[in-house]
Amino acid sequence: MIEEKNLESHEILIWAIIKYRKGAKRAITAKKIHRMIHGRYSIRQIRAIIQGLVNDLGLPIAATNHEPYGYFIPQTDEEKRAYCNNLIARIKSIATRLRAFEKNTADGIMKQLEIFN
Repeated sequence: MIEEKNLESHEILIWAIIKYRKGAKRAITAKKIHRMIHGRYSIRQIRAIIQGLVNDLGLPIAATNHEPYGYFIPQTDEEKRAYCNNLIARIKSIATRLRAFEKNTADGIMKQLEIFN
């Protein structure tokens, strides 16, 4: 799939853990990875490393937001579809939040500021 010699040491460490988490039932959380690597990287750093493994290197790492929570390598079309549906739902939620924010900042915030003048 990928030649580990092309990875940075921090990427090798995280990939070495996730690559064996095949299937959603074997998902692992960033918190558990943090404990496994004895706190070498923060949870935030671990998430950023995983994001890089996916976005920059194209590794097929998915995540689930139901038990067991965490990151995994999808093994079935159903797991792939569920992950894509999860991403689509998040995109829709973010778009709704963005529209509300833009509306509130364009109209509502200016009107609220007028109260203090």
